[in-house]
Amino acid sequence: PSELSGVSVSYKQAGEEVEPLNAGSYALQATLDNGNYHATPITDTLVIAKANATIDVQGFTGTYDGQPHGASGSATGVGGTDLSSSLNLGASFTNVPGGTANWTFTGGSNYNNANGSVQIVINKATATLAFVAADLSQTYSGTAKSVGVNTTPSELSGVSVSYKQAGEEV
Repeated sequence: PSELSGVSVSYKQAGEEVEPLNAGSYALQATLDNGNYHATPITDTLVIAKANATIDVQGFTGTYDGQPHGASGSATGVGGTDLSSSLNLGASFTNVPGGTANWTFTGGSNYNNANGSVQIVINKATATLAFVAADLSQTYSGTAKSVGVNTTPSELSGVSVSYKQAGEEV
């Protein structure tokens, strides 16, 4: 009968009696201690599989601002347990065009490991150029003249000035 009193089940892991709470394999043994019935003890194995954590990792898209940008995210386990400390969000990027952040989750003994990739997109920022007003009107001296350029933000590299006279580069 299924409702017999005196049935006991023991769970062992590595030879030690334990509560079957964490992922892993447990040796089982069931015995019966009942005044009216006799049963041969039975054994088997209980396997508790690792769970998948709920992982949410987001990439980044923004304009160049000189600051590093990377992925953001969280990992949540059974019962809402915060597992984010086991989440490595990968590389951060500062310059255009950005790159790929390869994230990993280390699940430990109760959760499956996971990994993935998200894009970190850094778009070019807008700059402005302005000729130095005082350089735009100069007097002939027999030597080549130059005109300065101010940039916003200041001191940007990659600025060049070309000179044309009557539509021809000089």
